[in-house]
Amino acid sequence: MKRWLESALFDIEIEIGYGNGEFLCNLAQFDQGARYIGVDAQDQCREEAMTRARDKELDNVLFLQGYGCAFLQKIAPESIDVIHIYFPSPTDPRTHTYRWEPLMTECFVDQIYRVLRIGGVLRLVTDHLGYYQRSLRLLKKAGFWFKEWEPHSFPIPRNFLVNTPFERRYRKAGREIYSIYVIK
Repeated sequence: MKRWLESALFDIEIEIGYGNGEFLCNLAQFDQGARYIGVDAQDQCREEAMTRARDKELDNVLFLQGYGCAFLQKIAPESIDVIHIYFPSPTDPRTHTYRWEPLMTECFVDQIYRVLRIGGVLRLVTDHLGYYQRSLRLLKKAGFWFKEWEPHSFPIPRNFLVNTPFERRYRKAGREIYSIYVIK
């Protein structure tokens, strides 16, 4: 991973909370010239995601176990092209109660801003209105430039933003989906 982060030969994209790794593997399969790093706090996600990457014979994607903010603190300034955060859990999965310490904190947003290159992009999608509103406030305060959502470069079904398992489940249930696309 260190060589990837120190090289300027290819774009580097990070997904915070990769779950089963489906989205990041789809990106990695579509664009073999870029490097993809997934970070998820849940270790059981890593095994499933790594199996998915091995099955697709991908050598341009890494899956790590860890916490988003702590991981970003170890990365050099202005070294990342895109950060993806899709359906972060605003609730504790064990108790289904709202987390008082959600992923999108001022400290975390500051780290995102620090590691993104000039022109770097943060893509965030959630089904939780309060989380979306909180994220908007924090990102505006940090100085990001807001832009209309741009589709991904790989094929995604019509009317979908990222086509993750959570997006498919939530759309089927009729939930509202909120997206943020910001540029440093």
